[in-house]
Amino acid sequence: MGRTGSPTLSPNRTSERLESHVEADPVHKHISPARKWVIAAILSLGGFNSNLASQIVSPAIPEIATAFQTTGEIVNLNNALYILFMGLGSLFWGPICTIYGKRWVAIIASTVFLGSVIGTGFSPNLAAFFIFRILSAVTGTAFQVIGPSCISDIYSPMERGNILSWFLTGTLLAPSLGPFIGGVIITYTDWKALFWFLAGLVGLCSLLVIMILPETSQKTLMKHINNLKGTEKLIKIIQLGNPVKALSLFRSPKLILLGFATSSIIWNMQSLLTPVRYVINPRFKLTSPLLSGLFYLASGAGYLAGAVIGGFYTDRVVRSWARKRGRIVPEDRLRGSFVAMGIGIPASIAIYGWCIDQAKGGIPVPVICMFAQGLAQLVCLPCLNIYCLEVIEGKGNDVMAGNLFVRYSVAAVGTALCLPGINAMGVGWWSTISAIFVAASSFGIFCILYFDLQ
Repeated sequence: MGRTGSPTLSPNRTSERLESHVEADPVHKHISPARKWVIAAILSLGGFNSNLASQIVSPAIPEIATAFQTTGEIVNLNNALYILFMGLGSLFWGPICTIYGKRWVAIIASTVFLGSVIGTGFSPNLAAFFIFRILSAVTGTAFQVIGPSCISDIYSPMERGNILSWFLTGTLLAPSLGPFIGGVIITYTDWKALFWFLAGLVGLCSLLVIMILPETSQKTLMKHINNLKGTEKLIKIIQLGNPVKALSLFRSPKLILLGFATSSIIWNMQSLLTPVRYVINPRFKLTSPLLSGLFYLASGAGYLAGAVIGGFYTDRVVRSWARKRGRIVPEDRLRGSFVAMGIGIPASIAIYGWCIDQAKGGIPVPVICMFAQGLAQLVCLPCLNIYCLEVIEGKGNDVMAGNLFVRYSVAAVGTALCLPGINAMGVGWWSTISAIFVAASSFGIFCILYFDLQ
């Protein structure tokens, strides 16, 4: 697996000449900048809704447990299953997009997502609650695959980092705003109102997708399949839509290390945000879910700052190395993640954990650390996500789908284990484990860059 898909130019060409080279692509050329922004905003709303559905429940765990006569650990397990099925769903959406294109997949997924959110609000028992939540996860995660892929279709390599940062801001603001919004709602009404609020957002997104989202794929496999007949056609669709196909790419050491890196960041995020109400409330003697929900806004502010800094930084890194080499190499995108992964994230999570554990530093320390976490994550993730789309020419959907499966599977384990782990070893040691995980993954990125991995 070489560094494919990198246009070669004279070393003396400027970054503007490089950009004009890729802008010759008709998909880049025939969509106006304003419409591109609208498309990216709709996709970002879809990604936001998917993650919001996961995290908005967090402040209401005790209330949902009481309503269904179960424990907080069981309801938190449902959140872990939600994240796991987000990963499983991505394995299907990637191949389906390759066959049918992205517009109709987005329409169908968003519509079913809306129905499953409404079904969750009407759940008469715990079993129905689990089923509708899982269906929400599978359908909502379509935007995690479609979003970056559409952005890759309509933006040139020189500008994808900045736009993808804003897309990721939407998806990553949800883990911060979700618990805050959930805290406000659960303070003044019951837990079912969480899903009526969510249904409004998902319904808006579905309407915008139907009215505005174009088909951005230059080509799909469907026209080739249509030439087949009967059983032969069905067999070909099953072969091309096989979700295991995306995972088969992970025989590559390069993609294994990439999955390890993205997983460590999402694990860290879930380990930080999931138990906030359980560790912050006792530490500062807070009694309201609304008050503990305010802490999530610190990481949200970090995500916004990271969107401004991270996308600009990763595009600048790519431009700089393109000028030096005279060509665009996908691996250069990863250079922008080193400092944040190797130092920023590990240091902030470790300081956060031990200050909470030892009751040191007061409120400012966790707020600053959560802000730093958000900022560092939005510097790393655009680099890693765009690399998923660029590393194998023509396989971006499959690589992204497989990577999402790996990262969400690991995040599901982190979500399920964080409360038992914190109860068993304390938030300080649990945060140290997360810090080591992220720091080790940064060495994997170093290996991708400086060793000829295939």
